[in-house]
Amino acid sequence: MTLTPLDLQNKEFKRALRGYHEQEVDSFLSRVCRDYEILYRQNQELQEEIMELKEKLGHYQNIEETLQNTLILAQQTAEELKRTAEKEAAVTVERGQMQAENLVREAEKTVQQMEKEYERLRQQASIFRSQFRSFLELQLELLDKPLGLEEVG
Repeated sequence: MTLTPLDLQNKEFKRALRGYHEQEVDSFLSRVCRDYEILYRQNQELQEEIMELKEKLGHYQNIEETLQNTLILAQQTAEELKRTAEKEAAVTVERGQMQAENLVREAEKTVQQMEKEYERLRQQASIFRSQFRSFLELQLELLDKPLGLEEVG
């Protein structure tokens, strides 16, 4: 059990025949009691300060834990966003490649159709030239033939 300043102040000693000098003992006890009371109060104040500091420490430890959890969550979120962005980028690239391949196929198909159309038109032009040449040759032949006016007159 801890002594309090009041315990020291109220302590009474038995008197003996050849005991100590009473006034000197009382004076010393009074001084011890004052010093002990000062130390006792300082100790109480320090205990209170320790409790306050422990509370603050607990508060700051909670803040630190919250910050660490927030940082971990932020890192996880950043990693997830990065993975998502990479997946989206891969999908976008794949779509782009597919669209490019489709465009190339369509362009090749269009070129083939145009080549066929060109060949058809070239053949038609050739046929037309042949027919027109035949027509012109026939007309020239008709021009070379006498008109038949001599026969009429």
